[in-house]
Amino acid sequence: MSVSSVAPRARVTSLPAAVSSAAAPEPARPTAATPDPSRRSSGANAIAGADLITLDSTRSQRTLRLGMSGADVRELNARLASFGYGVSASSDVFSQSTVKAVKSFQKSNGLAADGVVGPKTAAKLNLAGTPTDPGTDIPAPATPSAPTAPVTGSLGITRTLKLGATGDDVRVLNQRLADLHYAGVDASSSTYSQGTKDAVMAFQKVNGIARDGVAGPQTLRTFDAPASFDLAGRGGNRLIVDVSQQVAVLVRNGAIAKIVNASTAAAGQSPTPRGDHQVVSKVAGNHPRKQEQMFYSSFFQGNFAVHGNPNVPNYPASHGCVRIPMALAKEIFTDMPSGFSVTVRD
Repeated sequence: MSVSSVAPRARVTSLPAAVSSAAAPEPARPTAATPDPSRRSSGANAIAGADLITLDSTRSQRTLRLGMSGADVRELNARLASFGYGVSASSDVFSQSTVKAVKSFQKSNGLAADGVVGPKTAAKLNLAGTPTDPGTDIPAPATPSAPTAPVTGSLGITRTLKLGATGDDVRVLNQRLADLHYAGVDASSSTYSQGTKDAVMAFQKVNGIARDGVAGPQTLRTFDAPASFDLAGRGGNRLIVDVSQQVAVLVRNGAIAKIVNASTAAAGQSPTPRGDHQVVSKVAGNHPRKQEQMFYSSFFQGNFAVHGNPNVPNYPASHGCVRIPMALAKEIFTDMPSGFSVTVRD
């Protein structure tokens, strides 16, 4: 599927302080930029106490490309995932998803889009640190889509649409999302609801574009030739949780029925267990020990469950479970009876 991306603003506003003109020259060979807490940016892009994730070019001198593996590839995937690209942050394999994310990053940063991480791309990644705090629910900075020219495309929408927008063009968007099986939208509604935002974010995840839940020019044009979620030959009735794309897909009789915005285990938390599972127990309503954090839970292995949660961001944020939007929790809970198949894959 075709992947392009709008570069998140955090790559501009959150540069490591070591590149400041005020920094003292190093007598030894250059090393990777080290963040200076006294020079962290302020305002909406600053997160107190967070660290900068840095792709260490002094430790990884080799050119990275499709098929390679290792700690440096895992570091690359973690960096790309922190920017909202559709890769698995914990993977140490340079996969096709990594190629697509790298090409999108290169296009957004004025580099040759070859999908290979050579010296120029590695250097640009080193200068694009995004403040993060692995394992927390602090959302990574998102980049609202802003049109520089009238939007064109099959939907005929000429403005950027976001939460709270109303009008016939919003109804057209909701109808198209529903046609593509993205869950949570009212096909007849002319309001850009939270359900629309979640569906747009799921659409962006599946298509490998910037995940901000805003229907801007790039997102709207992607509807001209949207990517199809790959079932990878898994038919029957099941829920497929794709960790790389951060979506959960309900499959009925071998066909896609619903695509749901989702969030799996954050870095530093118990990994969401990969493989084929079955629903072994269910808890309707709020979990008695978790209150609003686990809503309509379907447990598929030990304490791991698919459940509603108020916070389903554009990146892995859970303690290990599969989070889905609260508004869809009861519906998906009903779709998954005891014994229902659950597949978790990268």
